[in-house]
Amino acid sequence: MVALSIHADYRCGHSGRCCGTDWDVPVESSARAAIEAGQQERRLPLVEPFAAGFPPEGYAGVLRRERGACVFFDQASRLCAVHGQLGQGALPVTCRQFPRIARTGPRGVAITLSHYCPTAARLLLREDVPLAVVEQPEAFPPGSYEGLQADDWPPLLHPRMLMDEASYDAWEAHVVWRCATVSSLWSALATIRRDAEALCRWRPEDGVLMDAVLACRSRPVVQVGVPDGAWVHSRVRDAREAVPEAEPVEERLDLSAGLAAMVSFERAALRLVAAHGFASWCAYQARGIAAHVRSLETVAAVLLVEVARVKASSDSWGTEGFLAAVGATDFLLRHEASREALAAVWTRREVGAG
Repeated sequence: MVALSIHADYRCGHSGRCCGTDWDVPVESSARAAIEAGQQERRLPLVEPFAAGFPPEGYAGVLRRERGACVFFDQASRLCAVHGQLGQGALPVTCRQFPRIARTGPRGVAITLSHYCPTAARLLLREDVPLAVVEQPEAFPPGSYEGLQADDWPPLLHPRMLMDEASYDAWEAHVVWRCATVSSLWSALATIRRDAEALCRWRPEDGVLMDAVLACRSRPVVQVGVPDGAWVHSRVRDAREAVPEAEPVEERLDLSAGLAAMVSFERAALRLVAAHGFASWCAYQARGIAAHVRSLETVAAVLLVEVARVKASSDSWGTEGFLAAVGATDFLLRHEASREALAAVWTRREVGAG
């Protein structure tokens, strides 16, 4: 079990964001039985628990919502009646796992978080632990985690060559290390792209792939300035393409104001990029680490646009505004967009494949 150090002691802060968002929560047969038994025993409110209509294939229902919130969410206490009365094991898997995003494979489970959860988003601000990959994190004990099952093949280095699992893990650790050691968000991204391009030139006759990954650390940082609007909007369009009926990119937003507003939160922005680079599904769903790099650039571009949007709508700017932009970024990339569609878009942009 591995996670990022900043996530390793995550605890639910009862913000109610997950329970109060108007999205469908599918219910497994075991969770439905537990909820129905809880109502029969008068341990749960006697409300209609499930939405009308047919549930998704393989599920026994969908939790009903009223005014955008789950019917079992207590607005006053900000607590879930099912969790409080029946325990975590009675929850649907979606509720039990949020905001955890898991990837399982031959080398174990890797977990990152969705920062749409406000409690998770605040972890990006912490300065008490250095950003790194850690083993056996306290917050995520061994157990069953739903997520991407990356058991069949290791990721592709590029469309014509597979990596081995250990070398890919080292690549993700390298991405985290760059985000921890480079002070500029944009220079970190440019450096990671340069490192990926160097790795994609590797051939078996050059030696061991792991050595090539580790050698990336010895290369100097690529110093770049802030991105231009075309770079930003092209990557935001990547994300929008993966959302059905998405709104068009707002190219009239003042990105210069967004860039200025982000300066005091650059370390937190780097941690957000690292959280997307680590335990990535993209690496297994796309066709090469160039697409993985494109995914990280998309995170930064979407965050910048969301910061600019928040800045434009408020006379004040500070921590809460930045966290709102983080939440909007991860809502788009973690929850609205299809991960498979994102991987396909990033692959087309980087290697020209479908």
